[in-house]
Amino acid sequence: MMTGSPMVSTYSMWSLFRNCRKAVDWRYLQHLAPLERDRNLHFGSIIHECLQAWHQRRDLAEVLALIDRLCPNRIQDESQRRDWHLATAMMTAYATRYAADDIEVVALEKNFEGPIINPATGAASRSFVLAGKVDGVVRIGGEYFILEHKCVTGDSRIYDYRSGELLTVREMARRQIAPVILGINDHGRLTHAQAGIPQPDKVRDVFRVVLKSGRTITVSDNHPVLTHRGWVIAGALKKGDWAAVPRITQSTHTQSPFSDDEVKLVGYMLADGTLSTLAFSKSEGPVLDDFLAAAGRLGIRFHVQRRDDRSPQVRLSKAPDSPARLLMERLGLYEECADEKHLPDALHSITNRQVGLLLGALWSTDGSIDVFEEKRPNCSRIHEKIRIAYTSRSHALCSGIQKLLLRLGVYSSVTRSSVAYQGERRTVFNTRVIGRGSKRTFLDLAITGTIPILKYPEVVRSARALVKPDEDPRMEPSGLPGWLQEAEVFWDPVEVVVVSGRQLMYNLTVPEIHNFAVDDIVTHNTASQVDGDYLEKLWTDFQITIYAHYIEQAMGIPVTGILYNVLVKAKLQQGKGETEEEYHARRAELLAKSKTGKTTAKRKLPESDEEYQARLAEKYADPAMFHREMLYLSRDRFDILRSELWELTQAFLDARRRGVFYQNTAFCFNYQRPCAYFALCRSNGNPNVIDNFYQRVPPNEELRVLPNDAPEPAF
Repeated sequence: MMTGSPMVSTYSMWSLFRNCRKAVDWRYLQHLAPLERDRNLHFGSIIHECLQAWHQRRDLAEVLALIDRLCPNRIQDESQRRDWHLATAMMTAYATRYAADDIEVVALEKNFEGPIINPATGAASRSFVLAGKVDGVVRIGGEYFILEHKCVTGDSRIYDYRSGELLTVREMARRQIAPVILGINDHGRLTHAQAGIPQPDKVRDVFRVVLKSGRTITVSDNHPVLTHRGWVIAGALKKGDWAAVPRITQSTHTQSPFSDDEVKLVGYMLADGTLSTLAFSKSEGPVLDDFLAAAGRLGIRFHVQRRDDRSPQVRLSKAPDSPARLLMERLGLYEECADEKHLPDALHSITNRQVGLLLGALWSTDGSIDVFEEKRPNCSRIHEKIRIAYTSRSHALCSGIQKLLLRLGVYSSVTRSSVAYQGERRTVFNTRVIGRGSKRTFLDLAITGTIPILKYPEVVRSARALVKPDEDPRMEPSGLPGWLQEAEVFWDPVEVVVVSGRQLMYNLTVPEIHNFAVDDIVTHNTASQVDGDYLEKLWTDFQITIYAHYIEQAMGIPVTGILYNVLVKAKLQQGKGETEEEYHARRAELLAKSKTGKTTAKRKLPESDEEYQARLAEKYADPAMFHREMLYLSRDRFDILRSELWELTQAFLDARRRGVFYQNTAFCFNYQRPCAYFALCRSNGNPNVIDNFYQRVPPNEELRVLPNDAPEPAF
């Protein structure tokens, strides 16, 4: 029987015990740690300290000063120099991205400790306690979340042309739906085909592909995407490739779950409406008249408040039986704020004609069609330009509008910008129609009334007269294979490919054409990424669920879920240039090939710190380098995982009692490099190996606590 205080155990210890018991013996019983620390772990520690400092005071200058202190030898040490550059660029961009955050920080780097319970008797273990540390605890809208920094992705969505629904592949698998999909045949023509029911496959490495238009897709590393080079696996995609986007995704359905007036009302409210109060503001004119007429036909009670100095405001009834409130609740829009507005998936079930009505309502309010003059540098001519755009504070709404435009054959992009508002800059997003062909299509649809824009009709007609008849040559790549030269697709440049960890994959097979459009990007048969909530992986390693259970006990609060902030580590390397010897060798090679015996070759100089930081800043300006995901815990897992934890303690006690901690040789090179204790196992614990490559360090360094006189990092 164990005497004295219980042993402090951590998730790291139990995770290692499951992988290799001998490694636990070396580290947690004999207290041996490698002298040389993994550089990736070192960089991760720097970022964690920086994130703690940022969330504590939100002072970027303080964070940058901390990076300087954590990399004191960066002038001489190449590894520290790289860590300093990456951390500086990453934290500068992170501070900009999350400058205005409506998250209340409750605690940072929060330590906890609690008993390990025998599920059969309810008694606490006398041998072990579990301790740990979470990045933070935050409160959002009255609910508590654990703050973590990991890599997660979102669900992929496919339009089912049989049901007219936009669904995630995961939802299709759960409901056993075999969708009719949109794909491309061997002649480059768009066609519909019957797909099978998606089937869960296995956990794989996944890549997030971001296109210049703002479209994204997350797929396995071996999943082919249709490009101007043909089918290219996601892991081999690079900036400069062009991905295929269907030229038109119109539905085949003629029935809609919504009336025309409901569609128009939703469009107007998404644009100029306040969903929390069901109020709509617009100046006198055809747009206000059309809104009132639609509300009247739907039987909605309303009051119009007309003021001398401001636009009239229409207040719709908020009574529980009000058609307006019932419609917004049905769509999940009721009481959303401006930057939360989104296009509900249910609205993708409307007919193509209603898509035009919805776009008309949106463009009649927050949309714009502008004709302006532009003088290019070193050119005497003045060019007339046309801008067709929709602006919103909500990225989700702009992305939804992008999908609607493609339903009618209009190509667009979603970009980020800012506008002046009450003395400060406010972030907004823009859905812009791109390319002469798409501008012609949009304006023609507006002139014919398919997209009924109820303002500036003269601007619409003048803009249409200015659009050139051919297509912009910058909209297509050169050197297309024969079968793709007349393909019914838009070509969208690849902007960045981000490695996004490992996720559960699903197989979706299309027997006839062997490809399908997912998130409006043409991909081939194999697996498509669907599990964006990352909960499956959490259940596998049990860390966050167990931590949530203990945080509840330690702080006396209910933990709803986890808030993940994703930070992608840039792979850019600082250019080293070439040495004098390398330069002279290259110059001699060029001279040997020169017919004149001369060359203008100059030595390639190393990239300066300023130039490297500028490249990193440009990289981190990409929204894809950061991601935020809110995940909800499955509380029925608590009892199961506590039982697993208890079983691990019993196995540990048995191994210690018998003095047998066996080696799991399958784990020796689990990450394509030797385990930290491989040298010890290979030498059977040779003292010379211990003296030269290891040091005695108490375990659980992740539980390092601030001195007693240090301020507690809690709010």
